[in-house]
Amino acid sequence: MMTLEGTHGTTVTRYRQIAETGFQMPDRPGRGGTGVYFWKSSLHSNELAQGWYNQCYSEGRYRRDENQNGVIIFASMTLDETEFFNLEDDDTKVKVYKLAQAKGVNTGGRLAALYDFFIKTVEEKANVAFKVIGKAINPPKPEFLPTYNTMILGFPYCYIVKDIDLISIKNKEWC
Repeated sequence: MMTLEGTHGTTVTRYRQIAETGFQMPDRPGRGGTGVYFWKSSLHSNELAQGWYNQCYSEGRYRRDENQNGVIIFASMTLDETEFFNLEDDDTKVKVYKLAQAKGVNTGGRLAALYDFFIKTVEEKANVAFKVIGKAINPPKPEFLPTYNTMILGFPYCYIVKDIDLISIKNKEWC
């Protein structure tokens, strides 16, 4: 068994809904495929969650939320090692790259769908259902996270949770 910990930035309205009914699977995939995203617990995970909240707020994604103030959710996920898939493995990245080239996909929603397709293909071949995917993704824009230097730190690592029943909220922090 393994336990993964991470942070998730959102609004107070959404946090209250999550606390009451649990996380919901998003309608559309994120940068690394479909799932609920958590920044891997690290020195910068709180800043990443807050930066993500700030960016989404600035983009108007929370305009319908009654309470648009920010909150960082601290959560853990416990699963068997065989239920975790790391998209950052060098061989895996090469396979995804070749698939993307063959399909003419390189950005946006089509790339997210490609990750979903790739993961499903691996699951079928291995006869396993991955519950959490590990993937490095670009951080919030620098104006929302000026202290994170990708030239030094690289892209931060996320957990993309595909089985929302694994998510256990440990704490919250207002931002």
